[in-house]
Amino acid sequence: MIPYELETRHIGAGKPLVAIHGIQSTMDCWLPVVEKLHGWQTVLVNLPGRGNSPRWKAGTGSPSDFYNLDRYADLVHELITSIGSPVSLAGWSMGVSVALNIVKRHGLANIEQLFLFSGVARMPEEAWPFHSSDVQGLCREADNRLQNFHAMPVADSIAVAYSWLSMRNMDLRPALGEIDCPVTIIHGVDDRECPLAQGKEIADRIKRAVMVPVEGVGHYVLRDIPGTIADVVQSRLPAAME
Repeated sequence: MIPYELETRHIGAGKPLVAIHGIQSTMDCWLPVVEKLHGWQTVLVNLPGRGNSPRWKAGTGSPSDFYNLDRYADLVHELITSIGSPVSLAGWSMGVSVALNIVKRHGLANIEQLFLFSGVARMPEEAWPFHSSDVQGLCREADNRLQNFHAMPVADSIAVAYSWLSMRNMDLRPALGEIDCPVTIIHGVDDRECPLAQGKEIADRIKRAVMVPVEGVGHYVLRDIPGTIADVVQSRLPAAME
């Protein structure tokens, strides 16, 4: 059973690839890449506050506990465990933080490789995409960023706000040295939301990491270069690596 009735979508057949979206996006952000893959069964997941996954309700605890990177990591870990075989785990933007937090909290059990796209282990304050200190202000900022998503489905603003509050000071760098599996990092050279230097820092701290910087591309690599992403993921299909 999928934990907490998270919405999932299975696409294709083959080796399992679990893909995690960014802070303001939904599982749909992965579709331009997934439609180009073969030999994979991609498992897309909507975290709470996205798509048909659960929303926080008054009287059921705190929204800060509901929309929280530790909770997200635990939920996706349960999903990975439910698959019953080793998976490749991919994250884009906030999805990278969720993936690294899974490793921090649960180790690499049932994870055979990582794909980390446009993410950070620690967000430098000078690159913060949100600046308000209160939830209402953060919700307004989230609403003002909707044009970045080109009419694609987006997360609820309250989910964005509390997710950001839980991750803005999170430092996942201590976990990087414990990662002993193949890691593929793709990062746009012109990324202003998660600067290239942060991707390089992840690569430098993981002994089996390979970094692919892409010239002329910013943060939205799944949207802007889906073919490049798909080619790299395809080249790492476990059967092709044996």
